[in-house]
Amino acid sequence: MRALNVTFKVCVILLTIGYLSNTFLIPEYVFHTNKSRYIELTLKCALAMDSNWYIEQQNNKALKKSSELQLIDCHDYDRVRKKLLASGISEHRLSSLGLLALEIHQRPAEELAIHHKFRER
Repeated sequence: MRALNVTFKVCVILLTIGYLSNTFLIPEYVFHTNKSRYIELTLKCALAMDSNWYIEQQNNKALKKSSELQLIDCHDYDRVRKKLLASGISEHRLSSLGLLALEIHQRPAEELAIHHKFRER
């Protein structure tokens, strides 16, 4: 009877440790080890998307090819994002981190607006 009691307690302890590790410890570890890389890739992807949109408005095929190469940063961003989501990080937390990345590396309003100004009428 005593062996059954000890076995039950060991099983409960192991299941509790496993649950807590999977729910809290592993996601936090993955989040903190990938946080700076995610911020960096968020910024690179945002810049690539902006420049790609602007270049797509022009009729220069050479520029279009080079702008498509910039979008590789978005692929890397997506891979890191999916890794974080798979490890249990919430979508809200990643969105907050993405906004933080854009706030840290703010660009002047003139730089953002230049692509949207009329060149001709």
